[in-house]
Amino acid sequence: ELALSDTTDMGMPVTRTLANKNRVLGMLRFYAGMATSIHGQTIGNSLPGEIVSFTRKEPVGVVGAIIPWNAPTAASIWKIGPALATGCTIVLKPSEEA
Repeated sequence: ELALSDTTDMGMPVTRTLANKNRVLGMLRFYAGMATSIHGQTIGNSLPGEIVSFTRKEPVGVVGAIIPWNAPTAASIWKIGPALATGCTIVLKPSEEA
């Protein structure tokens, strides 16, 4: 459905939008995997004894993303995936030309 929507919206040949489908699915799988592999670190320090420091990854906040009129589905996933994988919220603004 997304491929046909892209074809209708921007006039890209349906064969190309269907080919982009695999790329978009690959991006989604990659970022979904990243969500489970982003962890903090244990860092040794110079204090005597077995004292270590722990780091913790935290979301930075809201991510603003603007996508172009050409290939809106792929561009959306390219911007949404990393933001959600790191726990951030996202405001997505599509092009007014789309």
